[in-house]
Amino acid sequence: MSDKDRECLGNLFAIGARRTPIQDIEYTLEKISEIALRALSPGVNEPFVAIKCVDYLSLAMAELTNREPPSSRRVDSDGNLRIVVSPVGFEALLHGAFDPVVHYAGSDVNVMQSVIKAIGAIWSQNRNHSHNPVLEAYLAQLEQVIAGRQWEASQQNQLKDALHGIQAAQTPGQDT
Repeated sequence: MSDKDRECLGNLFAIGARRTPIQDIEYTLEKISEIALRALSPGVNEPFVAIKCVDYLSLAMAELTNREPPSSRRVDSDGNLRIVVSPVGFEALLHGAFDPVVHYAGSDVNVMQSVIKAIGAIWSQNRNHSHNPVLEAYLAQLEQVIAGRQWEASQQNQLKDALHGIQAAQTPGQDT
């Protein structure tokens, strides 16, 4: 390979010491989730900031539900396969975005309720229904988390009602 070809090839790649939000949606979701976690820390204790972060995560994930997943196969202009990559799937992004918040929400019923509402909002935006099994499983996971925490009875009922309301809304023919 000539020096000129090597230079042209090198110019096709941007390599840096840090991930960027433009090229890496997983990084962006992690950063928003991290802000939520910091807001939930005992020294800060700003649950409304965490709730706003959950809202942003919900908007991003809802947008992703109706996008075609990127192909793992990258081809050149002539259609020749050049590289195969492993794109991050919807399920991994969903867990990466919300699991840390759910884990550290502790006993804050408002933050937990915002996560439940976020999953409902994502589900309602999923027009092609391809992610319904993932979202259904996530709600089931949230139900287990809620059952395993020490909530006041009224709080536990509030969260369970929110969960069941979303589940019923997404299941045709079932009353709420």
